[in-house]
Amino acid sequence: MGTVSDHFFTPPKIPKVDVRVTSLSGGGACPAQFEGRTPDGREVYIRYRGGTLSIKVARTPTEGAHSGVNILNIELGPPLDGTISAQQIISLTGLVVDELDEGRLTKLEAERDLSGATTFYTTHGISATTEGAIKFLSLLHSTFPRCQITEITWSQHEGRNERLLELGERPNETVLEIRLDNDCPVISLQFSRFKYDFPGYGRPDGDAEFSKEAGRKIETVGSFGCAVKYDSLSISSAFCSDDVPARMWLEQLDSKIADCFPVTKYAPHDLGSGEKIADEPWKLQEDPAIAEWVQTVSNRFRYVTRKGRGSPLIGYR
Repeated sequence: MGTVSDHFFTPPKIPKVDVRVTSLSGGGACPAQFEGRTPDGREVYIRYRGGTLSIKVARTPTEGAHSGVNILNIELGPPLDGTISAQQIISLTGLVVDELDEGRLTKLEAERDLSGATTFYTTHGISATTEGAIKFLSLLHSTFPRCQITEITWSQHEGRNERLLELGERPNETVLEIRLDNDCPVISLQFSRFKYDFPGYGRPDGDAEFSKEAGRKIETVGSFGCAVKYDSLSISSAFCSDDVPARMWLEQLDSKIADCFPVTKYAPHDLGSGEKIADEPWKLQEDPAIAEWVQTVSNRFRYVTRKGRGSPLIGYR
């Protein structure tokens, strides 16, 4: 039975910063970056990436902000988020800006509400096979009687198109929208393998190089030619933070995700000898079919790495 995870995120209240800049410019995404100067000429640098907002101020007018004082560093948004406007930064932090350099600011059509009024639900890093992803959709259909799963496509001429999937039907597109019930928030699911059948993640000669160094045949998940093909299954939603029924629906969804994609612990091994070594296991939430493939044969590994240049290869299994 799955348990509710930490996939929920509500932006915290940000302590107000005591900084004034004469003008502010910048923008972009992943990271979003803004620059300005204080009235006495010190450089100010603002960065937002991976859900973290930071503000640095130079100590003197002659030094750069990157080596200055970090006056704010806070986890503000959901994981992997990297877009924010200057207006929202000002509103959330209390930053005083004499003038916005409109000509040098990125304009956003829409952005996330990071005030704390909205709670975000996001999953990242769940590895799933195509069969596992389809099994998950079938579980949602069978568990929630009014569940609707809609396939989303975009066309340059027709715009957005929707197609309601039948029970057990395999999607043909990478993006789906899910409603577990009428009052459930819209849930977005992205999975590339519904549409694309790519060969693997590693270099074509990756396993051969591992095998040569280890002195025995090595196989890794996702390598070229590996029977197990997978991709990241990303699921996201958002709801008003005080909407209790919405949270309850997404908690039920989270439980079903945990049922289908449990957390697996992979222990580190010396790649050459195959002996287990004393180190922290690698924990992944993923399709059980992946762990089953690894555990079937002793020379199979979930992932191979080394701690530093020249150090021995470590395989996780």
